[in-house]
Amino acid sequence: MRHVIIRAFGPPDTMAVECFTATTPDDHEVMIEVSACGVNFPDLAIRLGISLDAPTLPHVPGYEVSGRIVERGRNVTDFQVGDRVFAMIPGGGYATHVTCRSDQLFHVPPDMSDDEASVISISYLTAWLSVNRLAGVRAGEIVVIHSAGGGVGLAALQLCVTRGAHVIAIAGENKHARLQFVGADACIDPSKEDITARLRELTNCKGVDVILDSTGGQSYNQSYQSLSPLGRLVLLGSAGVISESETSPLQSARFRYPPMQLSPPLLMKANKSISGLHLPPLLSCHDICVEGMAEILSLYENGYVMPIIDAVFSLDDASEAHRHLHARNNFGKVVLHP
Repeated sequence: MRHVIIRAFGPPDTMAVECFTATTPDDHEVMIEVSACGVNFPDLAIRLGISLDAPTLPHVPGYEVSGRIVERGRNVTDFQVGDRVFAMIPGGGYATHVTCRSDQLFHVPPDMSDDEASVISISYLTAWLSVNRLAGVRAGEIVVIHSAGGGVGLAALQLCVTRGAHVIAIAGENKHARLQFVGADACIDPSKEDITARLRELTNCKGVDVILDSTGGQSYNQSYQSLSPLGRLVLLGSAGVISESETSPLQSARFRYPPMQLSPPLLMKANKSISGLHLPPLLSCHDICVEGMAEILSLYENGYVMPIIDAVFSLDDASEAHRHLHARNNFGKVVLHP
């Protein structure tokens, strides 16, 4: 059995593939022979040592996997050996085998591929909580999605389209045509256009109803200023301030302490709201995960959402997968194959 392990914070090459002996499942656990593992941007932050979760080293990254059950504990009754499943786990997914609790498992729909199953949980559940729970997106509203070509961005775009919202996608120009095909009404290239000015133009100075901001830094303030009265800003991360593939004190400070020029009185006077979402701590909230995944899988089975796979790497090339995400060229999700 093999896994990718981080023994020191730093650039992608600090990750190494090593052999390990998997833990025998206890009464409430199963062992999965992994078919595919999703690579997420928080994995990069963990490797850099600037993650909000701050795991201790050594650490095996990977929040989501798909595969088949090869062993199960005696108290596991909802799953059988041989079942195709996907799982949301607190780490350890970059591996050939994963042992996890049965309440972290979901059955894979018959028509869903292993690659799709490995990436439908983290990004789509993040998007579902943002769009449904925190922002409460309604038909006819204008929603701005930062990093719209990434895994969470595309998931949020699809969910907003199903709700009848109008989406303005923030992404590089090379992704605009594909974003419009998925359902974006307009696109903005942040490297070529002033986002705030362009949003004023697109909304006739009225502002937007919802902004999902995963960029961070000064973008948070710009997003707040672009909201209409009763507008909602959801903070999803600070991926935009990770400009380097190696660790640095400045990068860490920008990621952990983004500038926000706000105060409660000003927030109340403006009639705007701000909320934050960081999914990993919520993975232990079983009812929330089950509710969200039930709706997401229903939307998948009815053709309303579809995970988009950008690239597939082998477990041995995990460092290349991280470099691919650092380059910001991906459209959709990156997957590892053991």
